[in-house]
Amino acid sequence: MFLVKLKQSITSLGLQPADGPLLLAISGGPDSVALGEGLWRLGFSLHLAHINYQLRGEDSEEEERLVRV
Repeated sequence: MFLVKLKQSITSLGLQPADGPLLLAISGGPDSVALGEGLWRLGFSLHLAHINYQLRGEDSEEEERLVRV
């Protein structure tokens, strides 16, 4: 159901990217990881951008490691 809703939102908002990869800002938290996974499953080519502001100690470091994988 998530993928159907995601695709509908992309279409209705006119967010379908032109040819080439989509740049996705990702925190490493569950919401941005789910969005990235959904876009990937829908066939989008992705580039990920992550900034670690080091505001939450080890949690920030772990999320950065997750994004790097």
